Amino acid sequence: MTVDPVPGRRPRLVRLALVVVAMAAAARPLTAPGAPALGDATRAKMVCYTLGHAQDIYGQMAVHLRLNGIVPPAGRRGGV
Repeated sequence: MTVDPVPGRRPRLVRLALVVVAMAAAARPLTAPGAPALGDATRAKMVCYTLGHAQDIYGQMAVHLRLNGIVPPAGRRGGV
């Protein structure tokens, strides 16, 4: 068993290391299968594209519901 010279310090270093590894993985280029318009992209770009696409689809759904006289779920509770 090893003794940590500075108690509570190692978990922060482990979290920092995980963040650095995650950032490196997010910057790694990859080919987007099924989305040739994106071409070679990073994982971060793919996440941003996916989130933006989901928001766009939700916006289209909200307009469709409002045109049919229905209040979208987010509008019922005061917004998202």
